[in-house]
Amino acid sequence: MFSVRALMRTVRRWPIPMRWLFISALFVTLSACQCVARVTVSGSLEHGVIFAAPMGADKFIGQGELQELTVRMVGAADSSALWHIKGRAKIESLTYGTVPSGMRADAPARPLEPGRTYVIGIEGGAGVFMPSCNGGVSFAIGADGTITSCYGDDSRCG
Repeated sequence: MFSVRALMRTVRRWPIPMRWLFISALFVTLSACQCVARVTVSGSLEHGVIFAAPMGADKFIGQGELQELTVRMVGAADSSALWHIKGRAKIESLTYGTVPSGMRADAPARPLEPGRTYVIGIEGGAGVFMPSCNGGVSFAIGADGTITSCYGDDSRCG
């Protein structure tokens, strides 16, 4: 049976270079882990496009920090970000174009267009010694300004 106490006794007997190697390997292993945050999109062009990552044990927004958000148009000749914010903010959701406290806009929000498909990507952290979290989703804006989230190879997003 595995015991943390027995492991610590074993590690203490190792020479110092071996201890450092073990601790380094442990940190590399932990930092290689990542979590994936599910992102949802709702609203409309008229009332605002809202991005959220629902809270829960495996979700980071609300329990960690949003550090970066990027919105790009799918299939556009110009692949630059339509909106890009960076910083650190604890949020549960945000509306397209609204920069939360603690963040700054590297690329101010440009208008979203009906009949186009967009992709949002987020990055954040769950805390010290916890893995970074990434997430994203594609969404289409209909001719009437309504939002349709696209997961996987959903044909509604073109």
